[in-house]
Amino acid sequence: MEKFPSNFCIIPWIGADVRPQGGVSLCCVAQEHLLDDNRDPSELETIRQNKNFTRIRQQFLKGEWPKECNYCQSYDKDEHSGYSLRKMYNQRFGLEQMAPHEFTDEAKDLMQLELNFGNICNYKCRMCSSQYSSKWMSDEAALHGYSFTKKVNAGNYDIDNLVQQMTHLKELVVKGGEPFINPNFEKFINLMVEKNIAQNCHIYIVTNGSVYNQNLLSQIEKFKHAHIAVSIDGVDPVYSYIRDGSHDFKGVLSNLKEMFNHKKIFLSINYTLQIYNMLCLRETYDQISPYAPQLDVIPVHQSFLQVIHAPEPLKDILRQDLNYIISKFRGGSISIDRIKGARIDIDKPGIASEWQQFHTFTSNLDRVRKQNLLEIEPRFAAFYGQPLCYDQATLSPF
Repeated sequence: MEKFPSNFCIIPWIGADVRPQGGVSLCCVAQEHLLDDNRDPSELETIRQNKNFTRIRQQFLKGEWPKECNYCQSYDKDEHSGYSLRKMYNQRFGLEQMAPHEFTDEAKDLMQLELNFGNICNYKCRMCSSQYSSKWMSDEAALHGYSFTKKVNAGNYDIDNLVQQMTHLKELVVKGGEPFINPNFEKFINLMVEKNIAQNCHIYIVTNGSVYNQNLLSQIEKFKHAHIAVSIDGVDPVYSYIRDGSHDFKGVLSNLKEMFNHKKIFLSINYTLQIYNMLCLRETYDQISPYAPQLDVIPVHQSFLQVIHAPEPLKDILRQDLNYIISKFRGGSISIDRIKGARIDIDKPGIASEWQQFHTFTSNLDRVRKQNLLEIEPRFAAFYGQPLCYDQATLSPF
């Protein structure tokens, strides 16, 4: 009986990812800088047949791990946790009903696409960077004396050409920057509806919720299934502090209520869990759950912002809040698994140097932005700037 290699991933055959900087990669976690000849997103079909995409398909057919795919290869992201994008997409697109002989080193029809509409954004969240937010460029220059963003990408793609290559698309993920402030995004959605592609396609959009566009949302409702994930990482004053100090939670909550009236759109909340917002998770959940009962707790990328490095008394507060949300949760199975995973993760021992790096980064960015963490969250005062040592037996700082 034919069997796929144990590490097989269907995405190199059916998917692509247009990055915020404009390059094309395999998926949102692949290392795009290892792919070349892929700078023009409007030429998706040509890119998907280039030498690197072909080489990656050949490696998966042989049971090898391509160098671009170390995220899903890593033990914690795959075998240990049982969750990876590779496994999810294999299941979602029915790999178990397929046979290995159906796959060659040539790409199949494009069925899954992640499309980032550039890096133009109206926010500059503390856990973000200029790769995803153009507003971060000035802060990076102030912090480092230079900006390491290659360019500002406004998402000025050849929309007509892009849409022509999506006739078989089944799943579309849209991110940014912030898509709802990009006029090319609205043009793209309208064209997807006009060409009758939307009616056969699931769409998942990530937004900061700062813009409510009733006409655009009415068009989005015409997709086969529409899911909008609103990034909300706390309530004021923590929300405003994380964003950059110039945006408040009240306006986003108002927009969330308006979005809730579009009954054909499923709403969820992405909560990027980090030290800054670890003490207001419960309050955030209580305020948003009437409008978006599904809360996805997303681990922050930067190690020094991860809650496992926080002082133990602060982690105790987070434990209680996570237990509370688990008891009340009405969302999907993957979401509750992520919440339970976060509850398990905070029991891991922290690293004292990461807590020190958190202080260094925060104080430097506070200086640039003229903010003060301790004014926003006084409960940090007893620990902020103090060296911590973690007892491996008790997992408590002393």
